[in-house]
Amino acid sequence: MVIPFDQYQRYNNTKKIIESVRRNKVVKFNILEVGANEHQLLEKFLPNDNITYLDIELPERLLNNPKYILGDATDMSFNDSQYDIVVALDVFEHIPMDRREKFICELNRVSKKCFIIAAPFYSVEVEAAEKRLNELFKVLYGTEYRWLKEHIENGLPVLEDSIITLQNMDIPYCIYEHGNLNVWEDLTRMHFLSVIDKELENYREYIDDYYNKYIEPFDYDSNSYRKFIIGYKDEVKIDQEIFNLSRIPTENYEKLKELENEFNILFNNKMIKREKHDIVTILKNFISEKESQIVKNVEEIIHKEDAQDYLQIYKKTEESYNEDESIVILLGKEEHIYKEIDLDRSTNIEGFRVDASKSQCIIKIISLKGITCHGEIIDFSKDIVTNGENILESNIYMFISEDPQILIQNQFKTKDILKLVIEIEYISKSLKSIILLKEILSENSKLIESQKEEAERIKEYLESTLEHVNKLENICRSLTIKGRIKSLLRKIGLRKTSILYMIIRNPKLIFKGMSEIKRHGLKGLKDKIEGKKFTSSANSDYLNQQIEFEKQLSSEKVQNQIEKLESKPMFSIIMPVYNVEKQWIEKAIESITNQTYPYWELCIVDDCSTNPETINYIECIKNEKIKVKRLQENSGISNATNNAKQMAIGEYLILMDNDDEMRKEALYQVAEAINNHNPDVLYSDEDKISLNGERKFPFMKPDWSRDLLYSQMYICHLLVIKKEIFDKVGGFRDKFNGAQDYDLMLRISELTDNIYHIPRVLYSWREIPSSTAMNPNSKPYAHVAGLKALDEHLKRRYGSEAYSQETDILFVYDARFNLKQEEVMVSIVIPTKDKLELLKPCIESILEKTKYANYEILILNNNSSENETYEWFGKVEKDYNNIRVIDAFYEFNWSKLNNHGISEANGDVYVFLNNDTTIISPDWLERLAENAMREDVGTVGALLLYEDGTIQHAGVVLGMGGWADHVFKGMNPIHFGSPYISPVINRNVLASTGACLAISKNTINKIGAFDENFIICGSDVEISLRARKHGLNNLYNARVKLYHLESKSRDSYIPEIDFEMSKIHYQEYLDNGDPYYNSQLDLYSTSPRIKG
Repeated sequence: MVIPFDQYQRYNNTKKIIESVRRNKVVKFNILEVGANEHQLLEKFLPNDNITYLDIELPERLLNNPKYILGDATDMSFNDSQYDIVVALDVFEHIPMDRREKFICELNRVSKKCFIIAAPFYSVEVEAAEKRLNELFKVLYGTEYRWLKEHIENGLPVLEDSIITLQNMDIPYCIYEHGNLNVWEDLTRMHFLSVIDKELENYREYIDDYYNKYIEPFDYDSNSYRKFIIGYKDEVKIDQEIFNLSRIPTENYEKLKELENEFNILFNNKMIKREKHDIVTILKNFISEKESQIVKNVEEIIHKEDAQDYLQIYKKTEESYNEDESIVILLGKEEHIYKEIDLDRSTNIEGFRVDASKSQCIIKIISLKGITCHGEIIDFSKDIVTNGENILESNIYMFISEDPQILIQNQFKTKDILKLVIEIEYISKSLKSIILLKEILSENSKLIESQKEEAERIKEYLESTLEHVNKLENICRSLTIKGRIKSLLRKIGLRKTSILYMIIRNPKLIFKGMSEIKRHGLKGLKDKIEGKKFTSSANSDYLNQQIEFEKQLSSEKVQNQIEKLESKPMFSIIMPVYNVEKQWIEKAIESITNQTYPYWELCIVDDCSTNPETINYIECIKNEKIKVKRLQENSGISNATNNAKQMAIGEYLILMDNDDEMRKEALYQVAEAINNHNPDVLYSDEDKISLNGERKFPFMKPDWSRDLLYSQMYICHLLVIKKEIFDKVGGFRDKFNGAQDYDLMLRISELTDNIYHIPRVLYSWREIPSSTAMNPNSKPYAHVAGLKALDEHLKRRYGSEAYSQETDILFVYDARFNLKQEEVMVSIVIPTKDKLELLKPCIESILEKTKYANYEILILNNNSSENETYEWFGKVEKDYNNIRVIDAFYEFNWSKLNNHGISEANGDVYVFLNNDTTIISPDWLERLAENAMREDVGTVGALLLYEDGTIQHAGVVLGMGGWADHVFKGMNPIHFGSPYISPVINRNVLASTGACLAISKNTINKIGAFDENFIICGSDVEISLRARKHGLNNLYNARVKLYHLESKSRDSYIPEIDFEMSKIHYQEYLDNGDPYYNSQLDLYSTSPRIKG
């Protein structure tokens, strides 16, 4: 259970204060918390202290609890100094004004070391925020919020009055602030709104958790909601450093605002569907917020290169601007300039004129300052006069004229200026863009003026059925700027192929682009576009391949094959339905009735749809193989699917969405696989199908990969499960709605590894706007549910130290397995022969960047001959007690050298590292070790990059290039979803390169060391294959990143024996294929592509 953010603020700060008082001593405090009520949160933060709770109100069940005392904090029956520390975190503001002085007196009397008060204190801003929230609560629930009402009635405490009381009593004190007021108001608002719906509540908990981890530690702001007063006795020392003001990291704050925005969208969608509260007002706000964001982002995205532009500065002397002595600064392609200009002080300067460009432009004035001869910095931002128009934000100006001017006219400020400092961002220099933006702003103004009239018309559609709500959503879309500005495109004459044209026709591209820029910067957006291009390039090969497959599977041929099947299992297709459009469910059912395999039934459960079109269609279904059940109330997808399963009689269950399609041969392919392999679970490859029926974005999956499942729900569809297994795990759980399939698959993986992959596309996701097939952001709560499902699974399977955490990619997760540093030692083994220019940067990068502390480095000196090398060996051993140089004076043999390292190592995990590598990710060693220590893992490899940042290694594929090679070699390390797994996601592999390979001591003891029959190449792959034969999984961990200057430490010669040995061990996979690389992919391309 996530602790609400405002409680976490109070209790975590209290913990910091008390630990400061404790000063690292092993001492147990007796603590009294007044006004604690019944949640006992202080115990969670201070589990080793003795805590007593006092409150003026207690529920009857707590009256006999020895930890609780019923009493008045302004008149306590305790002895003087009875408790070491007295804490009051949510009391002071609720006490009547005339008793607050007595309250402070009592806290001081009863405490031995110190007392802590946390409360909101009066300011105009705090009072206004509380009143706004109280009014919101009243609108939502018809009554005032009890505690805020009490604040208003009693009046918030005044800080100055409290300080006077402390001073009059001679109480030493310190005060600090915590909790940005705007953040507090936004999050409290979400708490009020989330009560309405369970999914909102789950998402709000996720936001609370994000705040607690990534915002709260930095949230010491002078513009705060809450202040902490610490009154202490003379002998107590408080570490003032913990109260120092700090700023919330920009990326963390932006992420929080992004989560808040997703919550607001989810809330608005919920309210539209349920017709609760004032729908018209909510929609109006929703529209206006979206429109303003579109406008704001359009002007940020429209950039056009403009060659040889310049900025010109004129000094004003004797009431005129001197044209002859102007300063010219040439502008290149950069969009952001920062210039410091030295000025001639021979004349008295009365002002400046800055011509920002030689033509029309939109600029953002970030900074305009002067430095005087005395070193004083003068801010001119308030003295600016321009011939442009101020738009959107106070420092953004649009200049329509060809002579954009910024005037600084303040003689008193300018007369002593020696240097002018200018920082400007050029948002656009395109006349078309500027005209377009001006017209957009004009259209938006008209839109706002007409919204009341339009909203009333919209309201008429809401008064009868949900059909009207659907119409409403279409009308709302037509009201947006997108609809208004389409006519402008013809006026301006933009090409349909231009980026600007596409952005304006589809404003959602702006949100996606801006979101990517906010998360990962312009490089992230570039990578996203590159990933999309790579994904799209797979489509043509894929369509050609599918044509060939269809030729091979004629209906007559399939019917003959079905007759030959020894077992003809019955399939129960499970389909929950809710308000799906008729055209899509019709196509879904048609894809089932067209199956060549006849032994199936379809079990449909309508989860209380309100769309008459859906209801009528389902009621009219007349097919003896289709069972239909309608629920009387909406209960969510998990419950609906469980209800559908109750009707099933088949031995196997097949999960299907109500708007997708199955290939006509799908059930036959599944039946054939069951006859050949008898699995508990089967899954196939998949693709997407557009609204017009175009099939694209194939996803060619690997065979069963546990660690890939820990990264994402890659299995998806077609998913076939033995009913016996489904029943054993208990079916779907509604607390994971949105990620219920993922939660189910994780629990199934705890029962069985008998999971079979059919390497053929048998299922197509329908791309509709509300589906994750088209828009992964359409269900942000599903991402949160998936994160929780993985976290619970990891703890069940690996213990409480395992956990899941987010990544930068939606629906991609990071499974972690905590190490105890004091217990797990890592031995890094690095063979070398001279090459100090490689070895030295390698060792330095380990020492400088590695966060994990408990490691040793073993340098295997294989016949080095240079004096400089030996001098460095001596120095590094002397300087670092965790580095040893071990002489290995024999002929080079990579396997023998690493085995030598193993024999000398003290570690629990061995990391075999080339001397031509350098570290990128600080947590590289911890991630390698924590996975190598897992009992189900053999070897762990890393993402290795060339010097130019492209991929050198992201897993070995056997059979690639006719032998074995590194998949993704030469590609950029970016995320994509087609035609294969992304290189930046963890997955299981047959093997990884030995240039960076981790293996635990336990695994070496179990499977043996490196095979010394190999001399240079192949033993890294062989030891991985040996681990697999012992039932262990080999892992490629994409979050372990290093640079690898491949083969710079040796020549390219490979002995014949290495080829012979490799052939012996590789042959099985050369014949039958690499199970972690789909057989539909071309083995003669290191970039994943469909076979031609």
